[in-house]
Amino acid sequence: MEMLSIIFSHILYSSLISSIIIVLLLIVKKCLPSYLSGRVYHVMWLLVLLRLMVPFEIESPYSLTSILPEIYPLFNYSHEYMSNQADDYFRTGNLNSNEFQELDGEYYDKEKTRDYSLWNLGLLSIVWLTGVTSIALFASIMLIKFKRRSKEFERDYNPQITELMQQCCVRLGLKKDIPLYLDSYFRGPCIAGIFSPSIYLPKDICSQIHHHQLEHVLLHELAHYKRKDLIYNSCAAMAAILHWFNPLVWLAIREMRYDREIATDAYVMETLGESAVIPYGNTLLKLAGIFSNRSTPSILAGFNETNKQMERRITMIKMFRKGSYKLSALAILSFIIIGALAFTIANGSTLKGDGNSMFNENIKDMMVVIDPGHGGNDWGGTYPFDTSDPESIEIKEKDFNLEISLLLSDLLKKSGIKVVMTRQDDRTVELEKRVEFANSCKAALLVSIHNDMHPDSAINGTKTQYYYSGNEAGYGITGEKAAQIIQSNLVEKLGTIDLGISNARFKILEQVNMPAVLTQVAYITNKSDREKLMTREFRVKTAQAIYDGIIEVLNEMDATDK
Repeated sequence: MEMLSIIFSHILYSSLISSIIIVLLLIVKKCLPSYLSGRVYHVMWLLVLLRLMVPFEIESPYSLTSILPEIYPLFNYSHEYMSNQADDYFRTGNLNSNEFQELDGEYYDKEKTRDYSLWNLGLLSIVWLTGVTSIALFASIMLIKFKRRSKEFERDYNPQITELMQQCCVRLGLKKDIPLYLDSYFRGPCIAGIFSPSIYLPKDICSQIHHHQLEHVLLHELAHYKRKDLIYNSCAAMAAILHWFNPLVWLAIREMRYDREIATDAYVMETLGESAVIPYGNTLLKLAGIFSNRSTPSILAGFNETNKQMERRITMIKMFRKGSYKLSALAILSFIIIGALAFTIANGSTLKGDGNSMFNENIKDMMVVIDPGHGGNDWGGTYPFDTSDPESIEIKEKDFNLEISLLLSDLLKKSGIKVVMTRQDDRTVELEKRVEFANSCKAALLVSIHNDMHPDSAINGTKTQYYYSGNEAGYGITGEKAAQIIQSNLVEKLGTIDLGISNARFKILEQVNMPAVLTQVAYITNKSDREKLMTREFRVKTAQAIYDGIIEVLNEMDATDK
């Protein structure tokens, strides 16, 4: 179930990014229907097809994910929170089994309901798999029927047609022997078979068209094979199955088929020369009259299309000039730009567990307690500030604290650091319970994540607090030193105003045995800080900065022990 959700989240994300590109291409086609050639559009559709099929991205500062900061994280991290957080929050180091069970029962319910959105993702993944299975089964049945029916097709051995077929193969540089079949099953000329291709024609076509028109038909079908259109057809079918829920994908595949025919026309005319443009166009018109409104099955690459698309093909044929099949520098540049947008992910959306921190393997034996401030009925700071109307509250500090803490936990665990959290969801945990839990874990460091507020909305910046209780002896570092290190990393990486470190007599700092710090990342009552906090990129950077600071603190502890 969990693996299915992970797969579906990648499919969903790929479909979303592809949809943006599809809409952009459709707008370009609508505004500039004849400005770019069919081949250019077809290659662009192939990039979309590749985006739909490939599940990975390359990190870049320029990406479509940069305009989706609040959507991408669900796809990228949801499965990790589902699978890892519930099991790993209580890695309690030296706690014995009785102590662990007591803490586990006191603070968390093992049967707790998962986050609603993630539960929905799991449910949707089942619906998606059902659709994929159903459509794949239907497509397989249709393919099997076609294979069985094809055994009854009559192969054409007419010497004149065989000679014409050989001449067409020579013109296109094809050495493969491609058989030709005639049967009333087909409503128009088409070609099928990736590894063993065959051309199929309606049984009475030879009596309805002239010899040179038959040459055009054969060249067109052979050009599909030469251009690898049959492979693209199969990939398009797979994409349609995987993304069956997205109507834009079906629309893109239809448009890709239309542009494929125009590109194939251009390829044939490039082979025949400009003198054949008018005769080739007449062949299209002739076939349009014979096979009016007869579509070709999607598993085949055919010569004929709908009347509307036939009109566009005729228009593009009129505009054809020798050499126009070749891709221009502008077209190649367009492909590079689309590819860069489609296959990259904004570097502000990813987490780097090893970052630039100097990582020491010895610190993996140490444990870190992460304390997301507030939670449940305790909202912490709010915006608007000091309001008596709960309905008017737009922002609650507890939500930012939890998300940053989850991201930080994920980073530390990816590096192999033992991590426990005082809360992993939106629940109320009393300060006494947090302190008791942290001390029971015998951790090396506690980091409490907070954001601040103030009646004066002009106050903004970052500060880190500590309390020297004398309990830190033997840890190799004081809370003050740990605060200096983490504060330095936060200010450097976030670019916020440095409000420094200060001694603060908070319970979570005063009553724990290990070095402890409390970060106040930003002021939610300040417009500038608040706008930063509301961006995914800033919250990810915050987690990364605290992570780097923690690694530095743990390294110093290890060095002091030696």
